[in-house]
Amino acid sequence: MHPQSMFSMLYMPGRNLAILNIEVPLRPSIKDIVSVLEELDKHGVTLLRSLYHEEYVQGVKRAYICVVCDLTSSKSSIDELASTISRMSSVKSVEVVKPGPPGFIVDENHYPLVVVDERALIFRKEMMNVMLLGIRQKWGATGQVFLYYLGYEGGVGAAKFYKRVSDLPPSEAVKAALKVAAAHGLGRFELVTLDLEKPYIVVRAYELFECIPVKGKRDEPFSEFYRGLLSGTFSELLGIKLRAEETACIAKGDPYCEFVLTKEKEEDTSES
Repeated sequence: MHPQSMFSMLYMPGRNLAILNIEVPLRPSIKDIVSVLEELDKHGVTLLRSLYHEEYVQGVKRAYICVVCDLTSSKSSIDELASTISRMSSVKSVEVVKPGPPGFIVDENHYPLVVVDERALIFRKEMMNVMLLGIRQKWGATGQVFLYYLGYEGGVGAAKFYKRVSDLPPSEAVKAALKVAAAHGLGRFELVTLDLEKPYIVVRAYELFECIPVKGKRDEPFSEFYRGLLSGTFSELLGIKLRAEETACIAKGDPYCEFVLTKEKEEDTSES
C-alpha cells in the first residue's frame, strides 16, 4: 500500500503556486491530456499534482484536468499560461485559482466533495480522535455505549450506500466494505474468517485509527466506534444482526486489533 495525499490545501513558503482547472472534451485521448502537460513543461512549470475527472455541473457532464503547479521557475505568469492553454484545440476553457497568502493555496474550484454520487466530508485522524476521546472522558461508560451506537448507525448507512451502488453477493460485499474502509483511511484490514452459515466472521485491523492514540496504554480492548461500525455494516450487508467483540487490540500491546462477529442474541447490549 502507498499513502495518498488528498489535495485540498498546500503550503510551500516562498513558492509561486497556482491551480488550473482545464475543461476538455469528454473522454479525451491520452495524447490530448499529455499535450496539455507538455505545454506546462515548455513554460518551466513544476507539476505538483494532476487529476483527470468527470463531473456533473448544473446537470451537464463535463471533463476536467486539474493541475496544481509551481511557477517559481517559470518566466510566464499564471494568467499568460492560462491564456496559452485556453487556445489549445483540445481545451474548452481554463479556470485559475491563485494563492491567498504567498505559498498557501486552497482548492476553491471543487465543491462539494463526493464519493460516487453522495456528498462526503474529510476529518483528519487527529481531529476525529480528539472527538472520540473527548466523549469517553466526559461521559465515561455512557460515552462508550454512545460511541458504539454512533458507529453502528453509521455502519448501517454505509452498507445501504454500498448496496445501492453495487449488486455484489454477500461474501464479496463484506470484502469490498473492508477495502473501502482502508481506502478511506480507517486502517488496513484482513478478513481472517468468513463463515456465513454460522455466522462467524473474524477481521483483523492494523493501525486502526481509533486505537492508535492509546497504543500500549490500556489493559483491555479499546475500540467502541469502529466495533459498532463493523457490526452495523456487516449486519446490514448480510441481513443478520451481528455483534462484534474485540478480542485483541493494539491498545493493550497486541500487534493488531481483532474483531469476532457472531449473531447477536436478543438480550445482548453494546456494553463492554
